[in-house]
Order: sequence, then C-alpha cells, then structure tokens
Amino acid sequence: MGRGHTKVDTHIVLCHKNGAIINRKGRVTEVVFNGLPIDGKNNRYEKITLRFKTGKVSVAGYATLILHDDGVWRMHYPLKQEKTVNDSELKVGVDKGFTEALYGSDGVIYGAGIGKLMTAQSDKLKKKMQARNKLHALYKQTGNENIRKNNLGRIKMDKQTAKVHAQLKSVIRCDVKAIFSKFGTVVCEDLSGRFGGKSKGKNANRKLSAWCKGEIHQALTEIADRTGASLKVVNPAYTSQVDHLTGTLLGERKGDRFIRYTGDVIQADYNAAMNILERDNDKEITRFTPYQTVKKILLKRTACFVEKQSLGVECHPKQTDILYA
Repeated sequence: MGRGHTKVDTHIVLCHKNGAIINRKGRVTEVVFNGLPIDGKNNRYEKITLRFKTGKVSVAGYATLILHDDGVWRMHYPLKQEKTVNDSELKVGVDKGFTEALYGSDGVIYGAGIGKLMTAQSDKLKKKMQARNKLHALYKQTGNENIRKNNLGRIKMDKQTAKVHAQLKSVIRCDVKAIFSKFGTVVCEDLSGRFGGKSKGKNANRKLSAWCKGEIHQALTEIADRTGASLKVVNPAYTSQVDHLTGTLLGERKGDRFIRYTGDVIQADYNAAMNILERDNDKEITRFTPYQTVKKILLKRTACFVEKQSLGVECHPKQTDILYA
C-alpha cells in the first residue's frame, strides 16, 4: 500500500520521517523539523525551529502544525487523559435546564448559577452592541478612522466573552464529574434537534440563544467515556408535562412548579428528571418516536388511569414525592 495523499497544503505533520524533534522548555514547546532541501547537498534539509506557548504540557507522539485562516500557525496535539473505572450500579436521570445546568432525579442541583452568568453576559452584550451600532453609524457618516480603529475592534470584547465561556465550562464540568463519581449510569434527554413553538419575545429568545446545552452534552459524553460510565439518551417529548407519579398528563407546569391533579405542588425540574429516568425503561417510547406518537401514547395512558380512578381502583404512586419548597 502506498502512502496517503492530501490536497491540503496548510498542514505539517511532525513525526520521525521529517526529523521532527519536540522539546519542552518551561511553558514553551520548541519544535525542530526539516524544511526545504538545500541546493547542491543531497539529503540535506533546512532546519526550521518554531516555539509555541503550551503551558506545562509535554507533547508526546504525533503533532500537527496547521495554518489557520487568520494567518497564524498553531500546533495541534493529542492529550493523554487518565481513565478511571466507575463500577457503581446506581442510575440517575438528569434534566437540562437554563437556570442550572442539570437537575438530578436524586433531588440535587448540578451546575447552579449558570443562568445568572449567561443572562448577565447577554444583557451586557446587548448594551455594548447597541452602543457600537451608533458608533458605526457615526463612522459611516463622518468617515473618521479613529472611531473604527479605537472603538469598533473586537479584541477586548472577545477576551471578555472567552472569560465567561471558561467560567461556564468550569462550573458545568466540575458538577458533571460529581455526577459520574456517584452514578454509573446517567440518563439524559436528546436536545440535538430543532424545537418550534410560540415565540417568547426578543429578550427571552436572546437569552435562550446563549444557552450552552451543547457544552452540557459534550461534558456528559466526554466524562462518561473517561470514567467508563454509561450515558443513555432518551426521547425528550412531554417529559416536563407528565406527572412522574402516575405517568399521565393530568398535571400542569407553571415555571419551576408542577401542579398535580390532586393539587400537590412539586419541583418541575425534579419531576422532569424522574420522567427522563423512567423513560429509559419505556418500551413504547423510543428515542426517535415522533412527538405526535408520544402524545397519543400518553393520552391513552391518561384515559386508562382516569377510568381506573372512576372504577375505584387504587393507583399507588411509584416514587416518594419531593414537595416544592
């Protein structure tokens, strides 16, 4: 078999074939490799030396230099992650939320406070962009280059945004690690699709657009793989509208409260987490069942429950309830 071919001319793979030598000097990694051949000298190549800030990381194995669109060379390299063995047989369902990252069926909140961080950042960006739009209009009107040079850049704003993203990532991953330290199986809802519905208004849509559900699921996936735990994804349809004690649609959700048909009020996110946990064992509702079919199944179960109640058949709760405080 011949060597592989590529049409990409912006990648340099560092390996023994091009004489690459990688050494770490403090927080800087020095890379030395063969460049273009020297004229008149057989099998002699010009040595190229590059230095990258990598922190206290020792690059081992293959690495790749990539020329990005901004004209900057960056080094990409694999990192070794320690894999722990999670032999816990406990199972938990988690509901992804906006005010907190995850609400567990064990009644514990994971990633509390991310909603305040995202809301504060979104409100700050709104005011900043409104002011920038006025400056941009003034620049177009006057043609003053000082406005464009000193007031319409993105370096400082991108640094501030990256700082908030790092804070969110730290909070999410810290608490996701806490979940997998206790439970061997985590059940979550599949929120990868697009969900339509009634518009909640400009401000609400702006804040929801900053919701880091992708970061939450990525943290669950990566840490589950690293700990050897199991991550199961279930159908999210009507998990917030179903009463987890009866499996019916006889309740109503209002904000962070779920009002049962008996008048009892429980925490809405806890109720959703319990439904997600129970849906993992639901043979009728699979991950890819259309939401219209899910609604028909739930309506049928609700009708059966109401019929049993009218006949005087006692329907005992399946779990111990957690009342809303």
